[in-house]
Amino acid sequence: MARIQLMRKEENPGVFFPYSDRDGAALRKFGFRKVLSAEVRQPRNPDHHALVFALARCTLENLPEGNEWSKLYIRNPHTAPYAFIKAMMLEIGEYDERMDIHGEVYRTPKSIAFESMDEMAFEPISEAMFKICAHMLKIPVDMLCKNYKDYL
Repeated sequence: MARIQLMRKEENPGVFFPYSDRDGAALRKFGFRKVLSAEVRQPRNPDHHALVFALARCTLENLPEGNEWSKLYIRNPHTAPYAFIKAMMLEIGEYDERMDIHGEVYRTPKSIAFESMDEMAFEPISEAMFKICAHMLKIPVDMLCKNYKDYL
């Protein structure tokens, strides 16, 4: 199963087009005259989604030397922002509780994927993340809001 993003254009309102090259490549795998089934819904603003990852990279790159997150980022710059976002989700209480086979309860961070959360639900989460990151960096939130954009 392929998960793709589509968009309509004003010049051809009856047709949906692939949003990205990756989405186009996924569609081409199906060939022509194939009937596909789809569940259509409008995802969150992709730019808002990207800002959370920019915020994570900005925070991780600017933490004091010796901070555990800073060390992780140096070792794993591609995966550390994702892990950091998951940790922030736990910190702000955005998690599901699950029970393992032994009866132990553990917390799983909720997904911030486009399909998992609409824009209205995501906005307070991103605000809470800005507060956490500003606190970790020991700077005001408004200063962080001005500077994270370099990481987009």
